[in-house]
Amino acid sequence: MITCPKSYLEARCRERGYTLEEVRGCIVAEEGASVTVDIDHPSYPRPKPGMVTQAAVDKPGPGSELKALLATVGIHASPTCKCNKMAAQMNEWGEASLDHIEEIVDVMEETAKARSLPFLRVVGRKLVKMAVRRWQKKANSK
Repeated sequence: MITCPKSYLEARCRERGYTLEEVRGCIVAEEGASVTVDIDHPSYPRPKPGMVTQAAVDKPGPGSELKALLATVGIHASPTCKCNKMAAQMNEWGEASLDHIEEIVDVMEETAKARSLPFLRVVGRKLVKMAVRRWQKKANSK
């Protein structure tokens, strides 16, 4: 059991693709803005199969940099797209993301098509390279 702000549970739900109503069964008690949650209850919002946690995506790396670049033009990952999984993978690969650039651009293109957004592979490649350079610069400045 844990006691936490209700806003924390709501954020965990959003991050993992659930609504608060879907996980209501794991709430044992509510008091003001706090909830007590049974984390062993079947309705507790665990990551869905194939889903990547926000912590893995927010870890420093080229994937996080690519997400930040895309966010500047209003493109954000949804809980169900492959973007977060690829961003986490890029963070693990680090500089070696450049060895997987076509695989990364494939996911970008697939996601753009699913959202009816225009996409040019040459621009996708440039964004991946820019993300790796930005991450390297940050890593070297520490």
